Amino acid sequence: MDVQGVQNIISINCLPDEIVILILHNNSSREILNFGATCKHYNYMVKNHSYLWKNKCEATYPTIISKVIKEYYRGSWLHEMKVYSKLKQRLQSELIAMSPKHYWAVSERSMDNVKSFFNIATKKNFFYAVHILQDVIKTGSKLIDRKECTKPYTLTEMYYSKAVLRQFIHTYLAVKWVKSKMEQDLPPEVVINFFLQWIDPANLYLDDEVDEKINNLVEMVRKVMENDKQTPKKQCSAKQIILAVSHVIYKQKRMALTSTTDLDTLNISKVIDNNCGNVIVVATIYQAVASRCGASCELIVFPNHLFLEWNDHNIPQLYNIDLATGEMHPKRCCPFGFTQNNRATKYSYCPDSLLQYIYSSYLITMGAIRSWNTQNAMHLLDFLGTENERTLFKYNPYENHYTYLMKQATALVQCDILDLKQLSEDHIRLMMSLVNLNKNLEVPTKNKIAKRHVSNVKFAVGMICYHKRYDYVCIIRGWDLTGCQLHFPLDDLYFGRNQPFYYITAADQSERYVAQENLMELIRPTRLYHLEHQISRDFTHFDGFAYVLNDEKKAEYPEDEPIIEMFRTLCEQKINNA
Repeated sequence: MDVQGVQNIISINCLPDEIVILILHNNSSREILNFGATCKHYNYMVKNHSYLWKNKCEATYPTIISKVIKEYYRGSWLHEMKVYSKLKQRLQSELIAMSPKHYWAVSERSMDNVKSFFNIATKKNFFYAVHILQDVIKTGSKLIDRKECTKPYTLTEMYYSKAVLRQFIHTYLAVKWVKSKMEQDLPPEVVINFFLQWIDPANLYLDDEVDEKINNLVEMVRKVMENDKQTPKKQCSAKQIILAVSHVIYKQKRMALTSTTDLDTLNISKVIDNNCGNVIVVATIYQAVASRCGASCELIVFPNHLFLEWNDHNIPQLYNIDLATGEMHPKRCCPFGFTQNNRATKYSYCPDSLLQYIYSSYLITMGAIRSWNTQNAMHLLDFLGTENERTLFKYNPYENHYTYLMKQATALVQCDILDLKQLSEDHIRLMMSLVNLNKNLEVPTKNKIAKRHVSNVKFAVGMICYHKRYDYVCIIRGWDLTGCQLHFPLDDLYFGRNQPFYYITAADQSERYVAQENLMELIRPTRLYHLEHQISRDFTHFDGFAYVLNDEKKAEYPEDEPIIEMFRTLCEQKINNA
């Protein structure tokens, strides 16, 4: 056989389509599409082979995206992958463009600054957009931990991603809260999940996952009752159900209480898995399991305390359930028990009260800590219309949202089921109405001036220093030569105003203005994780010695990087000589 004959035999055209598809499984999506462009036959085969793209999607994209495509977009794997890929490129480009546009602004981003993101997301796929922004935050955190830095995975892009993501999730949750209230469908587990999603938009807290965890406990309770030989099947009383719930939660699961109210102890799924949670969550889990098994408990919340109540109608008698042990204690005659006429007082579970209780408990736990999560919590008061020091003096991006949604109550009830993974056109239209509801905020800007480093400026922007007088570590954010921000005499300073002054963020998260004579460099500086949200508009990452200036900060302080390198070399020499 001649050589030409051998070539014809081994040509890919001779292979069955099934074999070609198996070969393509080992190639990237781009390579598969390029192969399909070689001829009409392969183009048709590639574009219409759902199994190929299903496997490629599951191997390429996160599990949640594959599940959403499978559940809502059956038979269109390639199309959805293209939508996701193009949306990711568009959103990342918008994020990279945010810092040049808004770096010189002196206050928070207003709703108007993220309208372009809403327009992009609602025209493509809102859930995909949420996931892409969350991925920027999560991937960025991993890369920065490895001291790697590539756009859009820097502190700066993460900052703007959080700003956009906050508006995305809060607008969606605003609609969810009012719609659920109108439909009288806000059980405690939904309220807790609502609060958790509100303060932590970077992660998904889906009600479906919570329902699955609670239903697993329900099955455990039913097995306990089935194994009880003294209880005839299908004849369990409410009291027997309560006893079985207590047995499962406190004996089998060995649930423990903690006074801490944070992202972990408020996460119902994590609490069930770890068997330890805040009293609010444990009470909610108990109430949800008991109710689904047929015994109606009620979670009663007041400003400073809560309790879980069960009414035994056979006696009748009210019981408090001890949330530490699961034991039942009869309620005594008090303003919260039975009246003299043997009728219960008029109090009951209230979602608004529970939400306020969770909010207060969370801020008590967080104390003076200022983070993205605590800022989001403060925005909850903005949405609910509760006046506080913050809303009285600063811009409220959620002003009129609640009032507007209440006016749309009838239309909200008539809308389809609200599902973040696939929003209906009515819900998207309503969310866009909220985006455009309030007047645009005119944000003042600072002067675009490049500060040249002069000889008497010892330290550079991005360095981590130590305050000799007050014993705290800080990050330098800027400097000036004259102490122009001070309007009082400086008798306690040796050099007075005749020295550079630095804008710094202290370890206690305060912003300060300090004299150069009070600062000294740190030989072994460490990363200050808890300050990174505050400084992320100025820096990209921590490189092991200092925080690296982003492009806009470099334009403002173009000659500071060599100073950092000089200190880096000096500190390394001191360490080696020690």
